[in-house]
Amino acid sequence: MEWSHTQNTAICRAHSRPITRSEFPRPAQPQPEDVRYRDGKGNPNDFWHPGAITVSGVHQAKGNEAESVYVIGADKVAQHEADIQVRNHLFVAMSRSKGWVHLSGVGIAGTSFAREVEEVLRQGSTLTFLPSQPKRTLNDNDTDNGEGAMT
Repeated sequence: MEWSHTQNTAICRAHSRPITRSEFPRPAQPQPEDVRYRDGKGNPNDFWHPGAITVSGVHQAKGNEAESVYVIGADKVAQHEADIQVRNHLFVAMSRSKGWVHLSGVGIAGTSFAREVEEVLRQGSTLTFLPSQPKRTLNDNDTDNGEGAMT
């Protein structure tokens, strides 16, 4: 299975119906015939297979959608919530869902991240994204050289 320990989030693509706990194979008794790995056998560009669950990093999930998305490792977001790249990964992961998003993390209760999630849940079915002011803007004398540096 392709996985990077440095990734902060992962995506699971599930069926269009809720999955019960009994449908997941027990880790101690894997069922190899039900697991497909991206190991060069088959088409690596296939994001999902009917009747299967896809586990993916954020970058591969970009451009794909699922009815239900499970984001694991939310505790990493809570630990590094000031890091815009980590927050962007979380946004990409969450925006892959057509219907339901499930966040999973360890030890995030009481953090500002948990309070932010609780506030979003209180808002109901509407999310409001307020852009922050950029730290620096381009004016007529500034140009972007395409590498993120200002000249």
